[in-house]
Amino acid sequence: MNYESPSAIFFQRRSRMPSTLSLAYVPQAFVWHHWHSYAFLASTMDSKVLWATSSFDPDLRIQPKEGKTYPDTLPQIAEIRKIKGIQTQAPVLSDGAVLMNGEKQTSATLCGVDENYYKIIKKDIVYAGEFNVGNDEVPYMTLGVALAAQLNASIHFVQPVTLYAPIHDAKLSISNPEGAFNQIQIFVSGLYSVNQQETDSKFAFIPINVAREMYGYGPHDISYIDIKIEEGADIEAIQKQIKEILSSVDGYAFDVLDKETQISTECSKWKNG
Repeated sequence: MNYESPSAIFFQRRSRMPSTLSLAYVPQAFVWHHWHSYAFLASTMDSKVLWATSSFDPDLRIQPKEGKTYPDTLPQIAEIRKIKGIQTQAPVLSDGAVLMNGEKQTSATLCGVDENYYKIIKKDIVYAGEFNVGNDEVPYMTLGVALAAQLNASIHFVQPVTLYAPIHDAKLSISNPEGAFNQIQIFVSGLYSVNQQETDSKFAFIPINVAREMYGYGPHDISYIDIKIEEGADIEAIQKQIKEILSSVDGYAFDVLDKETQISTECSKWKNG
């Protein structure tokens, strides 16, 4: 069978609807089967999901104490970028999704990232292909190696994977369940592996703006910011500075987590289940 190029499939899907992402027809049986999976994801792997592995853990993470998102346009965020010792600051939008490849289906945590995220992760996690999410016009996806195995997904641009994402403020309707989801077809550019089954079967990465449209969020909404600190810099002092700056934000309260706190938080989440 002959398949279209990645850009051809993406632009074909765009042309059917005025929005960048088309509202998919999702079979009702599919929706009811996977809505329970998504509900589980929302409760156990929400937008503040944390990795208990040094290959993914940022030096610091800024996340809201309540709610799933906050705007990256807050003036305090711009002020944090000026702190001496911060090397990279990468916004992430993350939530649950369902992935399909032919008859293979599974749930995952979808992470929307930009080019700054490449500077956060360790380069040795790339298992095959490349860690590359493309861009807003021609997006790609990077998967965990175990997640790709569950889907029987290939990195050779043979067949795209279909993503189904729940619109964050949509209500599931018995008469129109497909209205609560957006879909996109997207090719896999690469696979990552950190040699941990839990992590390698959990995450899929796409461009952050595509994720925003998939979930129906605004153009500046993010789940958290991952921060990489320059070698030799005082992480504790920088963490204290960030907390002081964020204390002046009206309407939001934030946690600023170091690696140790991220790992203990994740372990606690799984223990309490």
